[in-house]
Amino acid sequence: MAESMAPNLRHELTSAIPAFGLDGTEVDAFFKAAMDELMQDIVGESTGLSWAISVLWGDNVSTWTASGHETAEVDGLQHSFEDGPALAAIRQHEFVQVADTRLERRWPGYASAIVGHGVSSLLAVPLDPAGPINAAITLYAPQPHAFTSDDILKAQDYARQIVRALRLAIQLSRKREAKTGLVLARRSRALLGLALRTLMREYGLSHADALQYLRNTARSSSLGLQQAAREFVSAGSMRAVPGNRESPSTGKSA
Repeated sequence: MAESMAPNLRHELTSAIPAFGLDGTEVDAFFKAAMDELMQDIVGESTGLSWAISVLWGDNVSTWTASGHETAEVDGLQHSFEDGPALAAIRQHEFVQVADTRLERRWPGYASAIVGHGVSSLLAVPLDPAGPINAAITLYAPQPHAFTSDDILKAQDYARQIVRALRLAIQLSRKREAKTGLVLARRSRALLGLALRTLMREYGLSHADALQYLRNTARSSSLGLQQAAREFVSAGSMRAVPGNRESPSTGKSA
């Protein structure tokens, strides 16, 4: 049974990729679209291929997504071992090929396990270690010696393309967040200014007294100053207005 990614780990990983906005479903869709293109591009003896993406997050390695449930289970087998092709590819920053799992001696326990699942050869290609996530793509094949040198080059190229897409998406997301933050800050300042002008015009408060009134309101309601101003403005004609246009209490003695 494949080790599933713990919910908090998956949440942290998704949060580490602000590019997607997002949720695991959209991230999965991104990876699957990229991998579908790779599967269509690989030729040679690599028929019946499946794939998975493993992520190293701290000391934990988990299957992020895979081409199917059975492949996710196969990929999860190496999580029970201290090392394996995907981990080696991530740590060594280079591709790892197992031409015939029945003859594999680097990871004999792992190799024996995946032989029982019909995997005869595999190729693990790391994503850029300087990229947004520390991960590897693993391609599984039911035939030995399934991957040609051209397949390896194409897999490496797709891995680079995925990283470039992630980086671009993150850059765009950060720009959007910065722009959104600027807009919100401007709106908050505008609301504060409106609340202050209303207090000064309608209740005859000085700027200092109007600001003090909003601070007192924020403190008594456990709100921030900007939120207190927003609620004061939103209340409009429904807010409590002292008789004879008297000033709201500023907390100061007369």
